Amino acid sequence: NKDGTFTNVAKEMHIQYETFTMGCNYGDLDNDGWLDFYLAIGAPDYKAIFPNRMFHNDEGKRFQDCSISGGFGQLQKGHAVAFCDIDMDGDQDIYADYGGFYYGDIYENALYENPGFSNSWVNIKFEGVKSNRGAIGTRVKLTFDDSGNRRSTYLTISKGASFGGNPIRLQAGVGKATVIDEIEVTWPATGQKDIYTNVAVNKVYKAKEGDKQLTEWDIKPFELKTMERRMAAGDTAKMHHHVHMQM
Repeated sequence: NKDGTFTNVAKEMHIQYETFTMGCNYGDLDNDGWLDFYLAIGAPDYKAIFPNRMFHNDEGKRFQDCSISGGFGQLQKGHAVAFCDIDMDGDQDIYADYGGFYYGDIYENALYENPGFSNSWVNIKFEGVKSNRGAIGTRVKLTFDDSGNRRSTYLTISKGASFGGNPIRLQAGVGKATVIDEIEVTWPATGQKDIYTNVAVNKVYKAKEGDKQLTEWDIKPFELKTMERRMAAGDTAKMHHHVHMQM
C-alpha cells in the first residue's frame, strides 16, 4: 500500500486455502517470467493425507492450482522442495522430499523433469568480490520485450523459501523475449551496480562483481537417465531386476 501496510488479496489471487504446509519454494515452471510456488504439505499424524500443491502464476493476475494437471499432487507428506535446472536444458525441474515423521511413513523422494514450454531463459552464476562469494543477497533486475510488452522482473540470489534450497545462481525466464535489453545487478555489500545490455537468451553465463561483461559458460545439457530411457536404449547391463515370487 506504499504506507507500510499490506492488504490481504488471497481470495482475489485464488490462494485462500488452509493447508498443513511443511515446506515450500518458488521458481518459474514455464519460463514466462512470473514466479510459481509449490507447497509441500503434511503433518506427523498417519491420518494426515493431503495432496502437495503447485500454483502457477497467471501473469500476476491470479494463481492457478496445477497440482493434478501437472502431476505434482503427491499424497505422501511433503518436506523440502527445490526448483533447479538439474539437466541444464534451460527449464527448472523440481526435486521434492517426501515421507512422514514416523519410520512406517517413509516414502521415496521425487524428481519432476520439466518437459519445457518453449519460452526464453537465462542462467547466470554470480561471484562476489567485495560482497560474499556466493553473491547471496544480490538483486537482479531484467528488462525485456515479451511479445510487444516491455516489462521488468526482479529477482534476488538466495536459496529460496523454507525447508529446501534452490541453487545460488540466477534462473530467470523471460517469456518470448529474443534478447534481454538490460540486466541490472546490485551487489549487497557495496551497493555497486553492474549493468549488462543486449544479453542473448537461452545461454548460461558467469559474472564476477565489477565485471564489465558477462562470460558465456559452456555447460552442456544432458538427458536424465530414467529407467524407461535406458530400457529403450537397450542399456540394461547395470540394472537390477527384482522378482517377487509367492510360495
